[in-house]
Amino acid sequence: NSKLIFVGADEDEYIENYWSYRNIAGLPEKLAKLQPDLITSPNYSLPLNVVRQDNLYNMKRIAIAWHELVSQGIPTSLHVNGRTNFDWENWTNFIRDRDEIKCISFEFATGGAIYEQGEYYAKNLIKLARTVNRDLRLVIRGGQKYIGPLYEAFSELIFLDTTTFMKTVNRRALNWQPGKVLTDYKIETKRKEPLDFLMRRNFKAMTEMVKFHTANNTAMISLMAENGKYNR
Repeated sequence: NSKLIFVGADEDEYIENYWSYRNIAGLPEKLAKLQPDLITSPNYSLPLNVVRQDNLYNMKRIAIAWHELVSQGIPTSLHVNGRTNFDWENWTNFIRDRDEIKCISFEFATGGAIYEQGEYYAKNLIKLARTVNRDLRLVIRGGQKYIGPLYEAFSELIFLDTTTFMKTVNRRALNWQPGKVLTDYKIETKRKEPLDFLMRRNFKAMTEMVKFHTANNTAMISLMAENGKYNR
């Protein structure tokens, strides 16, 4: 009864394979047969050490890959990624002009994990939602600290958590208290001892943190406003 979600954010060598073989192997058609609940379109990178045309080409590929998946009737989230304000304006116009775009996604776990960049991306996602001005869902991986303001800006927020599972299989227990950062510590287990108890414990800690951030988003909004990086 589990929901099946494919995440298109990965290292470039893997998602480049998808681009290279998607047509000859009929990958969109084969993915459709699996009837996934959601696919986030591939997140092609926008590196700094390349000519500008490379970034523009990768953004175009993101949109093409999204279109091909949606055309197969697959619930697909358009992955938005921009390096400049102009990039975000382009994405905003692209989404605003296409009512068929119901859901977008963003990856905070890599470049967005850097505080200054994370704030920049969160601000632009919020601005995009306000400008498009219709019900729009957002899927994010990482970016726990921005859950509150993003939750307020979008009609629905889907937070993909990999921390709970990874910490569990590495025998680490999550610890969180309101107003403090999420930490973890090593626990001892017996050989072949089931980890169900630890999974439940870590899931509870993560759930409580997410609920806290969605219910108490005023502080983050105020902080971003004070830094001149958030216009409500």
